[in-house]
Amino acid sequence: MTGRSRDELTASNVLQFYLSPDAEHKLGPYILQCLLSAAGVSFEDADLMDCDVDRETETRSKKRLDLLISATGLVVGVENKIFAGVYNDLADHW
Repeated sequence: MTGRSRDELTASNVLQFYLSPDAEHKLGPYILQCLLSAAGVSFEDADLMDCDVDRETETRSKKRLDLLISATGLVVGVENKIFAGVYNDLADHW
């Protein structure tokens, strides 16, 4: 994938970079808008230029969510599954 290790942290680092509108890629919120559109998420009321994309956010029950995207009017959790099945407690992440 990236020429590096094939683990979720590496993939999460790449996703965090491209989903962060103020990163050095100069794409602004375009990639984030595409992800949200593909997922059917409404984001018209959110300020995507002023959002945070955090990696490995701890949940209330001390588990970890791979990516947390938060902006005014929008919160999105991403559970990154690279070469793994879905075994996480998604209700906990909700």
